[in-house]
Amino acid sequence: MNQYYSELYQKKTKYLNYKRLDNNDKTTFKKQLNEKMRMELDIEKEIKRKLINNDGNEMNLVQQNKKKKNLLKTLKIEKNHLKNKYKEKMLIQLHCVLINPLIKVPGIFYLTSNQKIIFLIDLIKINDMFKKDNLEKFRIKYLKNRIWDVESIIKLYPKRYYFQHTAIEIQFSNNNKSYLFNFENKKDIRKVINQLKLSGLERLNKNTSNNINKIYLSLDCKELLKKYNYTKLWQERKISNFQYLMYLNFLAGRTFNDLSQYPIFPWILIDYTSESIDLNDRKIYRDLKKPIGALNPIKFEKLYQKFKFSEKMDPGKPPFLYGSHYSNTGVPLFFLLRIEPFTTLSIEQFDNRFDHPDRLFHSISETWNNCYNTLSDVKELTPEFFYFPEFLENNLNNYDFGSRQDQKKLNNVILPKWCNNDAYEFVRINRKALESDYVSENLHHWIDLIFGYKQQGEDAIKANNVFYYLTYENNVNFDKVRDSIEKNAIMSQIEHFGQCPIQLFNKPHPGRGKRSLKLSNYHILMNLLKTKKIKNFNHLIINKISNFPILFIGEKSTINLRNLLRSSKKLIILDKNRKLFVNNFYNKNFINDNDYINNNNDNRKGNIDYDQNETKNFQVDNKNENENGNGNENGNGNFGYKKKENNNNNFFLEIDPNIGNKPRIVPTFVSQINHFNNCFAITNDGTTLFCCGSIVPTFSIIQIETSKVIQTIKGHKDIVTCLALDNLNKYLITGSKDSTVLVWEIIQNNKKQYQINPIWIHKLYCHYEQIVSLDLNYDLDIIISTSKNNSIIVFSLKKGKYLFELQLKVPIQFFKLLIHLPAILVISNHGKTIQLFSLNGKLLNQQNFNITISNYKIFSNEKLLILICAEKKIIFLKIPSLEIVGDFKINYPISSLSFTFDESLVVFGTKNGQVIISNFK
Repeated sequence: MNQYYSELYQKKTKYLNYKRLDNNDKTTFKKQLNEKMRMELDIEKEIKRKLINNDGNEMNLVQQNKKKKNLLKTLKIEKNHLKNKYKEKMLIQLHCVLINPLIKVPGIFYLTSNQKIIFLIDLIKINDMFKKDNLEKFRIKYLKNRIWDVESIIKLYPKRYYFQHTAIEIQFSNNNKSYLFNFENKKDIRKVINQLKLSGLERLNKNTSNNINKIYLSLDCKELLKKYNYTKLWQERKISNFQYLMYLNFLAGRTFNDLSQYPIFPWILIDYTSESIDLNDRKIYRDLKKPIGALNPIKFEKLYQKFKFSEKMDPGKPPFLYGSHYSNTGVPLFFLLRIEPFTTLSIEQFDNRFDHPDRLFHSISETWNNCYNTLSDVKELTPEFFYFPEFLENNLNNYDFGSRQDQKKLNNVILPKWCNNDAYEFVRINRKALESDYVSENLHHWIDLIFGYKQQGEDAIKANNVFYYLTYENNVNFDKVRDSIEKNAIMSQIEHFGQCPIQLFNKPHPGRGKRSLKLSNYHILMNLLKTKKIKNFNHLIINKISNFPILFIGEKSTINLRNLLRSSKKLIILDKNRKLFVNNFYNKNFINDNDYINNNNDNRKGNIDYDQNETKNFQVDNKNENENGNGNENGNGNFGYKKKENNNNNFFLEIDPNIGNKPRIVPTFVSQINHFNNCFAITNDGTTLFCCGSIVPTFSIIQIETSKVIQTIKGHKDIVTCLALDNLNKYLITGSKDSTVLVWEIIQNNKKQYQINPIWIHKLYCHYEQIVSLDLNYDLDIIISTSKNNSIIVFSLKKGKYLFELQLKVPIQFFKLLIHLPAILVISNHGKTIQLFSLNGKLLNQQNFNITISNYKIFSNEKLLILICAEKKIIFLKIPSLEIVGDFKINYPISSLSFTFDESLVVFGTKNGQVIISNFK
């Protein structure tokens, strides 16, 4: 009997002798007998559990050996099958190691002639590793043979491993994950790159005009930086500060797959104690011209004295200011302690227990003070500080970290008062500070220190940016190290004490361009919303488009502020009579002389003049319209108006010239659908409309310019009630009355027309009633669906896997996935609430309204929400505070809404077929 039996039976004896049985009292006897039996049963279960879970007993070792044999057998069968399948098609066969934070898996990298990348486990090396480590520590779930299509490669970056340029990181689109492969030498990487070039991977760049989404193959990081043109995009403010720093990290060899080379982000703020914070106050920002160790003059003076002393005492080694580093293995393990896999790795680092509570990540303010004052602490931040609030909380896992010396239990990270101790608010403000004008004007100085010319050499000395010599690549040459002990010591130093990134710039980094002063009304409004509310909301009836309610108004999602006219000229309108109208919308502010349209003799063109003191109504011929806003079956009324002449008009709406001869694009719409805005979606280029909601269980793909139906797709067993298109126009999802969600792949034919692959990719269940609304995002790899049973379910887009469910107490009318926060906006008329949830289901904010919401729209930067109320009101709300910044009455029955292309004007459709264009100030 081993120690566990002995320990537990001692415990059992103690329990059984706790009370003496009283034979004279039958009631007491029965109670005590039942208690005895329960205790024995519980203790036997505990004995069994310990025997099964303990790694040190014979029973568990037998189970482990059995699992090892079964695993090796399965891997061998898979390997032989794949090798036989592609035996005559192998172009490259190279030994490598697949690296992630938890495990390093040895294997063989294959590239085949039919455009496949295969990674097969090296069974011999795996078996050797089994002999050294137990199965649990080895993490069996990562031992997989893998296969990818070459065409699924999104990005390929060269990487370092122990300062050796022998690794590459490949990101694939099928799961949006990146994999880090370390090869035996640099020649092997060249073989992979050259073969991928021969496969025509770079030719796929012709399919995209966006330089960021292109694929370039090179082992030179500086060459890749020039090709992707990230710096110019950042200077022109086409990418954010966060995006630019991520791109620089990836090009400089940093990766999420290697903790010793984790991405680096700067401390931005220095005030973590005030009750409130003003991001316009430059005093709250860190000086980005100095390294973190030189911010405090008292601290730096002490470090400088040590620098001078080490220069004299050890002339054989280069002197250094900082003995620790701003980024090493310990930094992500310190900050990300509360989430996996960092929790497991932290426990393993300290002999299967957490470090002492006083040394764990406890408080933002305390950590900043240590970095500012302590000589040995010079760590910068990780990207999670700017997008992932869950790493600051212990609510999901509830780990027991113990108590600190002040007897306070360590739990969630203590946050500054100015964020009300709310992790989501802290990350939001921190991200906003990162994108502030001050940081934009000074970020290039920090880039010089970390990725640029001040990283090393004389410029680094002048900038007080000198670290221990083994943290620099050019001071490490393993080819000259003969002694294995010395080599292992250097590798340990590199892995645990920090590595400077690859130097990307040899000259001072250029500054960022100033924010453009030529902004649209919408962007001016966004600036005004910082301190003011919307005071004026003026609307104008432009024309009567139809005798039927307008269900949908299409807008182009891509905005080009430099040339709005050429970004999109069309305003696409669909009425309840299933007729599609394509109207030209012009803004004189963005029209050349050659583009100017003379409208004096055209009775289909309306001029809009803005006047805050009066609203101008065009006279409409309503003789074909009934009192419900529904016209005759032909839908061909006499549409015209009398307009007030004004030479200062800036806007024109040219009505579709074929308005009287339009065909119906789909069968009759069903009456069970209350909100038709979930039934339509337009591609980014404005050429194709996806439409559902008709009486047949199909959805249609329509060419907008001609109103021609390109495809009609059937996949559901009942009517299709909603659909949604992803942000890159790669996937379409549809929901049905049959309670299922289908995921479809979008393709383009030879004529560049969008079509649907008629075989769906995923069929998603979990709902029990009709699907009422959908949303998705390709970059986040998520699908969100809601049904009549008040549940919101989140799935993976590319794998079709169920992630989690959010069950609400009230019916859901609308919801929207917000990418910038990110969050889920939920509107419920039954509960009279608007709620914001995180993507992990946490309620972030809630506002109660005594109104019934019939429609809504969110601006592209997700800072402003427009609500259309059944009480004939229009309400503007700020996001994420949900604060009302505008409340106006409207005398028209609104059925749909959208924006003009620069989002400076709001376009409404009414139940009687009218179009209203409104401005707000």
